[in-house]
Amino acid sequence: MADGIRPPKDENSARGESVRDIRWETALAPTKSAGASDAEISRQLSVGTLILACLAVVPSVLLCFWAAHAFDAFAESHDRTLLSRALDEVMEDLVGEQEGVTIWDDAVVQTRARNQAWMDDNIGIWMHDFYGHDQVFVLDGDDRPVLSVVSGANRESGTFEAVADLVLPLAEALREELPNAEAPGELGTQDLGLVSGHPAAISVKPIVPSTEAVALAPDDTYLHVSILFLDGPRLQSLGEDLLVTGARFVPLGAPGAVRNPIPLVSKAFGVLGHVTWTPSAPGQGVIRAIAPGIAISILALMALIVWLVRRLQRALTQIRENKAEVQHLAFHDVLTGLPNRALFDDRLDQALALVRRGEGHIALHYIDLDRFKYVNDTFGHTAGDELIRDVGRRLTGITRESDTVARLGGDEFVILQTGVRGVGSAKRLATRILEKLRQPYRLGGDMVFAGASVGIAISPDCSTDRSELMRKADIALYQAKSGGKDRFCVFEDSFDEMVRLRRSVETDLRSALDTGEGLSIVYQPFYAPDGKTVCGAEALFRWDHPRHKTLSPGDLISIADERGLASELGCWILRQATRAAQRVDLPLLSVNVSAPHFQDRAFPDHITDILAETGFPPDRLQLEIKERLLREEADAIAPMVEGLRSKGIRLALDEFGSGYSSFRYLHHLRIDGIKIDRTFIQAMEDDSSTATMVRVMLDLARAFEISVVAGGIETESQWEALRRLGTPYLQGFLFSRPLCEDQLSELLTGCEKATARRVATRR
Repeated sequence: MADGIRPPKDENSARGESVRDIRWETALAPTKSAGASDAEISRQLSVGTLILACLAVVPSVLLCFWAAHAFDAFAESHDRTLLSRALDEVMEDLVGEQEGVTIWDDAVVQTRARNQAWMDDNIGIWMHDFYGHDQVFVLDGDDRPVLSVVSGANRESGTFEAVADLVLPLAEALREELPNAEAPGELGTQDLGLVSGHPAAISVKPIVPSTEAVALAPDDTYLHVSILFLDGPRLQSLGEDLLVTGARFVPLGAPGAVRNPIPLVSKAFGVLGHVTWTPSAPGQGVIRAIAPGIAISILALMALIVWLVRRLQRALTQIRENKAEVQHLAFHDVLTGLPNRALFDDRLDQALALVRRGEGHIALHYIDLDRFKYVNDTFGHTAGDELIRDVGRRLTGITRESDTVARLGGDEFVILQTGVRGVGSAKRLATRILEKLRQPYRLGGDMVFAGASVGIAISPDCSTDRSELMRKADIALYQAKSGGKDRFCVFEDSFDEMVRLRRSVETDLRSALDTGEGLSIVYQPFYAPDGKTVCGAEALFRWDHPRHKTLSPGDLISIADERGLASELGCWILRQATRAAQRVDLPLLSVNVSAPHFQDRAFPDHITDILAETGFPPDRLQLEIKERLLREEADAIAPMVEGLRSKGIRLALDEFGSGYSSFRYLHHLRIDGIKIDRTFIQAMEDDSSTATMVRVMLDLARAFEISVVAGGIETESQWEALRRLGTPYLQGFLFSRPLCEDQLSELLTGCEKATARRVATRR
């Protein structure tokens, strides 16, 4: 995945190679030979029917008993095959479920921070509640437990001692592989063992980052341990799903109920015991059913044998159908029925093989829903699942039979478009995708809008290697989302340079936030209509960096948002600005905040702590949010906005009029102020309609009783026009450029200062 994009978490993700180390011993023939055995038994019984017509009663009875015995043996072998495969899949599913939480930036960060609440909710108790794991542990770099969850409850770390002898050798083996691993997320060690007398599948996976935004430290890698019991109700339920009754675990030394029980073999401890079950013995039932007929006449016996043969054929047909269904599920997404990653990778490899032979072009469309998290959080996971299914149906409806639509996991889809004649073909399909997915969805009784972003990579132009083509499509998707979402983007070579630049900026900015070197805040005042009275100032971030001076402060903050530095940088800006504002006695301080701040539930508490630390009054602090955030996330951010206002903090809408303003949201969210976008101010002199729009905005603000700042004023005529319109507050280079703290202090000393009451509005 491209930097900053979380990898998909899905039950259909590829299994690690280490899973193949676990074997369930079985003496049965491979699946391919099962079909031949079925046909042979059916043929023998059919021939036997003809022989019985010519034989006496005794040979007929003997043959019936032989057939019943063979049928019982077949049923027993069939049950054993199904149960053996199901036990194999238990370990595979256990590893796959772990991968959903161990390859994750947040998991690395939160486990290192030992955030117990987060670990409980996401990788501990959640694994029990969602997947039914019996015991979950997280080990630190010294293999000491930092999380112990037993039967869905957080326990003292001492509970790990009961399984330490089983887990620690697996952990040690895994740590030996980590330093030299090219893909540490695929590593893992698994085995079987006895836990408190219960046979259990034990899997140990490293907790590694999903992106390069979080560094991997092999020597201090935390490990995730999951333990799943293989006896009791779980084993009984597994057997019942396969129509196998009485499935149970028998320790070594105890008698089994069948002749060939399934041994559970541990790599470390050998045979732990056996899985046994109650044979269905259908042949014996047949004998009991036909015994009266045998006694009465040979014809009755013949009829019953024919019935038996037909019943067997139906059973074999059902088995073959079940095998086909299992194979389908192995290569298709359960929720949507679309091909999953495994099948898609295979089809992509085949398509790329044709491309390498010069047989045409293909396009890879990487699709990510823009508001899936919002739908899940607001309407529930059931609505989210229905949205995913609807998206799958829509994508299938706009593609050709020769194309492949697949779900990679979560809200990520991919389309393999074949027969592409050029970039125009790919763009036309991408346009249809966006048009189809931005149409409203009816989820229950609600109409929901989601939309999507699409990244496109074309082969052979981008690459003929599957991994590289996927990577470049992912980078293009990242560019599409960072460019405003609800759009598509075709990969360009310059995108790789952008990724490297953003990675470099991230590294340097992290270092700068630790030392404060090169970072500063400047303040652009805003004035009363007289152009002399300072009413407040807006805090603006600056970074004096020798290699990144070409990047605007907005670009730097955008990178910080994308790389998970928004909270840290925002707190640094707020702390420095409020300290300075308190020192110079600034009437009102305005600070810009971005979308990631409103996705952080602790953001209001951070602000409260900083204000308490710096002593700056909450009623003199104003937070500015972009209009686009209001449009996209109004319902989601409403509780946080209300929480901030309850603390006395003002909320203002920045760049008002630049996008899709919603007057309803101004009232619904009780916004305290707006800043008219500078493009309107600069166009007023030459465009009378723009001046009319500004007048309407001012009238709207008065109607809602909110304050207005006109930004970007650069000429006397703009100032005069805004004064005539009754604009309350003015800002721009005409009055002052951004100032450092000392310059702001001198300005306030020489000017009339407005009090906080002068700029305050309704609460």
